[in-house]
Amino acid sequence: MQLQADKSKPSFYDVSLVDGYNLPVSVSTKPASKKCQIGGCQKNLKNTCPEELQILNSEGKVAACKSACLAFNDDKFCCRNKFGSPETCKPSVYSKIFKDACPSYFSYAFDTPTPLVNCPSDAFVITFCPSKWGSENADM
Repeated sequence: MQLQADKSKPSFYDVSLVDGYNLPVSVSTKPASKKCQIGGCQKNLKNTCPEELQILNSEGKVAACKSACLAFNDDKFCCRNKFGSPETCKPSVYSKIFKDACPSYFSYAFDTPTPLVNCPSDAFVITFCPSKWGSENADM
């Protein structure tokens, strides 16, 4: 998929695991620029997903890994109410698993440093399931 941006305005984008993970995605510019690229996942999260976060398909295989917020509906995992600020919402063991696998992606609501790209490009290419990402843990 290719998106066209407004050349008169800066372009910002990020990739997030805040709501969970089901497949790797890459975002790059056209023409390609290292400055405008968010790195991919180094591990396949479906292979390292804790059992309590797993979403299984009809064959009993892990199809996705939901966030701790979605799995437990708990304010501390969802960064809401009394946990709704960077001072009170901290990374969890679950968000750390996501961050370890995909260090350039957001792993929880107040993840820092912010994995946000500001890019002068006006064309972006979004690739789902890019080759070789997480390949040391096959079965993407």
